Amino acid sequence: MGTFKDWSEAEIAWRNAKVAAGRGAPMPEPPDDAVDKESELHEQIIQEVTRRGLWFVHSRMDRPTTTARGVPDFIIANKGGQTLYVEAKSKTAKLTPEQIGTLHHLNMLDHKTAVVYNIEQFLKLLE
Repeated sequence: MGTFKDWSEAEIAWRNAKVAAGRGAPMPEPPDDAVDKESELHEQIIQEVTRRGLWFVHSRMDRPTTTARGVPDFIIANKGGQTLYVEAKSKTAKLTPEQIGTLHHLNMLDHKTAVVYNIEQFLKLLE
């Protein structure tokens, strides 16, 4: 990102969102029925969006990211012109500071984001 004076407006907004999120932004608590393996939840989500014929981008779990750090696991074009930004987590996984900042920044821009811990939460999100 270079020095602060060289940052774009978007880079400054992302950094401010990350800092604000780290200062007490509410962290979702995993429900009792959260999945044990995040990879299984990813597969369930892929199957569901494919079944519904939705367009989506999925960040792979088997390799280091080639996108910006903090990009949500799924970007989904839902019906009705709605785009969803979804982070899938297991019962023991934690959001990284970059994920927190990204989700907070997207929320500040009025985008729909969610952290889901099981397929039922994801299905409710699609409604």
